Amino acid sequence: MKRLIAFFVCSALLISLLAGCGSVKSNNESASSTKSIETESTAQTTEAAKEPIKLKYLGWVEQKQDAMEKLAKELLDKKNIQLEFELLESTTYNDVSKARLASGDAPDIMACNSDKDFYGKAGYLMDLKGQPFLDLFKDGIIDRLKYQDQILILPAATDSFGLYYNKDLFKQLGLEAPKTFPALVDAAKKIKDGGKTAIAMPGKELWAPQFLALGLWGACYDKSSTFFADAKAGKVKYSSMPEFQGGMEKFKQLVPYMSVDALGIDWAKAQQQFYTGEAAMIASGTWMLSDVRKANPQFEVGFMSIPYSDQPLEKYSTQGGYTFCLGIPASVKNKDASLAYIDWFFRDYYKTYLDDTQFAGSAVKGIVPTFDPILADFDSTFASTTDMVFEASVQNIYFKGFQEIIGNKREPKDIMQDMDKEMEKLAKLN
Repeated sequence: MKRLIAFFVCSALLISLLAGCGSVKSNNESASSTKSIETESTAQTTEAAKEPIKLKYLGWVEQKQDAMEKLAKELLDKKNIQLEFELLESTTYNDVSKARLASGDAPDIMACNSDKDFYGKAGYLMDLKGQPFLDLFKDGIIDRLKYQDQILILPAATDSFGLYYNKDLFKQLGLEAPKTFPALVDAAKKIKDGGKTAIAMPGKELWAPQFLALGLWGACYDKSSTFFADAKAGKVKYSSMPEFQGGMEKFKQLVPYMSVDALGIDWAKAQQQFYTGEAAMIASGTWMLSDVRKANPQFEVGFMSIPYSDQPLEKYSTQGGYTFCLGIPASVKNKDASLAYIDWFFRDYYKTYLDDTQFAGSAVKGIVPTFDPILADFDSTFASTTDMVFEASVQNIYFKGFQEIIGNKREPKDIMQDMDKEMEKLAKLN
């Protein structure tokens, strides 16, 4: 009986306590419910954070579909950025991309040409000045692409002029790649004496002789890095730079060692002379590598800067440019993600990309693509490329002028004076 009474007493007390604590129980339930909602919200936020950031990329077909697919997969795995890319035909790319920029239909990242003045004046691209990835690039290469004080485009692949040469023939004649202009002339003499053409010259093509000449003008850039830009702007005359006429005189010295009947030889014939071993050298750009490999010459091919000095130089200045550049539109919505892509591309993925696309020229310090053994030769020229720019009508004068030098019809001094006169004429029109 005592146990039963005790049971009822305890039960009564328990009911009383529970009744008295009813509000506490309700608050605990509310707290538990709130915690559950917060946990679910946090889980949803975490899940949302895992969703990849989407970026749109606009480029051209030479960047290769399979290479871009590989890049996009790696980017998603490493940076959680989903790259949606569109590759256009290079013949229409400039018009289409500029139209999209003008209409506000811009991607997050885009391939660009090297026309920094166009992008700068239009205000289409973000200024990348101060970004940490700028330190990755070779010395001086970014300065060449500045618009005023802005950095709008970044070089993604470079090219330059130089001399391809037949290494086997050079070995047979006991020759090494010449490091000075006198050594180049001596090598040309020995090659000619050995029954071969020293330099394949497609003189029939108006534009082709400049490939050799632009290298020989490197001394102008060494003396004044702004000479060509200043001359194009009418600030100085071409005749004010002795090295300018000197480069043309050196071209004339090499004429006896060029292809016989050079003015009757087109580009295809000149290439054939080189590929078959009939000619030991040909002046061209690094972009010719794919043609060299398709032709499959039965000898080892080398590439060198065109030596223009009397003494060996550590670096030979030569005309060069950019296969393509990268930029971020100023209207970009995903600024941080776009900058993260650029940093990752040049810092972590660049060499893989060059090898996959077979773009020969590296713009980044310490990065040399390895898809072809000749690339080690290429790399020495990329560090010293310059901008040798001319007004179109002035360029046509020296185009024709080099043909006249080959045909022994005019002297370099006369051609240079014609270039100065044309600049004076243009100044009056402006």
